[in-house]
Amino acid sequence: MAPDTEVHVISNADLAAGVRPPWDDPEEIARISESKRSALLANPLIGGADEPVQLVGTLGNRVIGRMDLVAGRIETPEGPVRCFWGSAFYVPEEFRSTLIGVKLVLTMERLVEAVGAGGPSQLAYPLYKSLRYLDFPLRRYVLVRRSRSIAARYLGSGPHARAAAAVVDVTLAPYRTLLEGWGRWRTRGLRGERAREFPPELEPLLRQAAAPIAMHRSKAWFDWVLRETFFDEGHRRELYLVRDRRGQVVAYFLVKARRYETASHYDFRDMYLGSLHDWLILDREAVNLSQVIQLATRTLLRWKVDAVEVCLPRDARLDLRRWGLVPVGEMHVVVKGSPTSLLARPELQQPELWRIRPGEGDYVFS
Repeated sequence: MAPDTEVHVISNADLAAGVRPPWDDPEEIARISESKRSALLANPLIGGADEPVQLVGTLGNRVIGRMDLVAGRIETPEGPVRCFWGSAFYVPEEFRSTLIGVKLVLTMERLVEAVGAGGPSQLAYPLYKSLRYLDFPLRRYVLVRRSRSIAARYLGSGPHARAAAAVVDVTLAPYRTLLEGWGRWRTRGLRGERAREFPPELEPLLRQAAAPIAMHRSKAWFDWVLRETFFDEGHRRELYLVRDRRGQVVAYFLVKARRYETASHYDFRDMYLGSLHDWLILDREAVNLSQVIQLATRTLLRWKVDAVEVCLPRDARLDLRRWGLVPVGEMHVVVKGSPTSLLARPELQQPELWRIRPGEGDYVFS
């Protein structure tokens, strides 16, 4: 008789104690890095010791799938809804026919009021869609600063690719200089100031300025995101406060940069990618979204990234192509409420009621 598949639950207490599961895991599918272990346990929204933090799928005694759970909260007009964000969802190709991936997602759904995923992979996204998750597509734009990764993708790693990249970079440089000058003119009177922690006096404004339904933001959440990481190295994340001429904070933005061995489904190799992950405008009379994006883009370009990524929800109504950014598909945030949760109500299923940012769930650490 063929062995059965099974989903096992790892708790916060298990993770804190460093319990090593008894299953055969030669590929270390279920292994959580020390950095991610520390981050998960430091999450300000974490529950009790018996709360699940990881799901492990097995076939007999062999580990064949994994889903980490990042504790979160969704704020609604009628109160908060507890949620889990799926993270590191993975099933090796040879085991996908067992449907253990479906079992992992359905198990996650039974554990809490709401579940979601930020930036699910091309393989995972159709599964969430088939399970009727509420889908929030965000248009992805990319501004290329160094084209070596793109040239290597299409021309290989030889001298021809390096020569082509050099020509493209030289051609792009004057255009970027022109755009930067125009951006500085557009943002005159505004400046981005790095904040090593979120100012406590601004915390009451986070909910006031949000849409009716928004993912949790607080000083504790920001400080956690700025302090922790899921990776041992090569990851930079910073918060900036946008101040006007009077020195008043009128917005914030959160930016991140990471070196990827493979970036995007286009298979760009060894790319240092900068991303705008979160923002909120606190005074719409003083600043608009286009100005926040320009400030964030200039910040990331100073970090010497290869490319800048900006993902916008549909209600942003901005076309970034005129700023030199190229449309490159979409990323998605998907959410589903349990049948008994507030989010299951039909009137709350309207996308326009939600504030969604690229850095939802574990994507802010990606």
